[in-house]
Amino acid sequence: MNVKITKIDQEKEPEKWLNLRKTGIGGSDAGALMGMNEYSSPLTVYLQKKGLNQEIDSEILRWGHLLENPIREEVATKFGVTVTIPEGMYTNEEHSFMNANLDGLVEGTVSVKNKTVTGLGGLEIKTSNGQGFGEYEIPDSYYCQVQHYMAVTGLNWFLLAAFMKSSCTIQYYIIEKDDEFIEKLIEVEKDFWENYVLKDVFPAPTGADNENQLIKKLPISNNVELDESLLEIIEYKKELDEQIKELKKKQEAAKNQILLAMHKASNSSNSDSKSVVAELGDFKITYSTDIKKSVDSDLLKKEGIYDLYSKETKTKTLLITKKKDV
Repeated sequence: MNVKITKIDQEKEPEKWLNLRKTGIGGSDAGALMGMNEYSSPLTVYLQKKGLNQEIDSEILRWGHLLENPIREEVATKFGVTVTIPEGMYTNEEHSFMNANLDGLVEGTVSVKNKTVTGLGGLEIKTSNGQGFGEYEIPDSYYCQVQHYMAVTGLNWFLLAAFMKSSCTIQYYIIEKDDEFIEKLIEVEKDFWENYVLKDVFPAPTGADNENQLIKKLPISNNVELDESLLEIIEYKKELDEQIKELKKKQEAAKNQILLAMHKASNSSNSDSKSVVAELGDFKITYSTDIKKSVDSDLLKKEGIYDLYSKETKTKTLLITKKKDV
């Protein structure tokens, strides 16, 4: 393998491990940069590399890590192969911005469904609820991840072992090296690293939910001087606001037209039904009444116990208005 390896123990030195991940692009970043990960984007990856998005360990990640050793043992037993754990993180010598953190190396012959591979390959372990997996299909982001690993290491194949939580079973997939895909992947990652990370340029936001939360957490000082180039974006947002406003009016008008038609077709002039259902063509239309209970804040204040049962929530709002003439 045309790589260098940085020896570090992920469990004993987690902070050093996270800092090492910021020095380049890893396999879990590849899907986001290729636009093939619905839970991440180039902007979220950029914020991670710049230390502006702290990674938080979740229970899924924790249990996934705990299950790695028994799954490695199961792979070795099931396929009669040798499975070893890499000593650290690999970095491609030609493309030094590309890192790889492998769950294991597999040596031997592996057959899964209609595929057989032999020699030295990689092992990727996942813990999943099954979403995106089929008999032969894996989630796009995982495909990007293992292709990234093969680009870094030069390995020709990977065995993906996906532990399915609902059934407590392991599904296996063989992914072979795709040189054409890797060529495009390297091009995209190189552009991201050299033109965004190294030049401190934010990738364009995509509007994804995860981006919205991360951006709101970024600090902004009181005195902000904006570049005039931002005027175009501000005007564009104002145009979108107006279009959304008009679309919402049209949406309400269409909804009310449907309700008027349902009223006209109704057999009763007075109905207390909590749910009305109608069918037309391929559509099922449900008109339901929801009852919500809320706390009477005025009464709590009158009783002097409002502060005792209230809590603060912080929200940030962006408001753009025209300046008034002085």
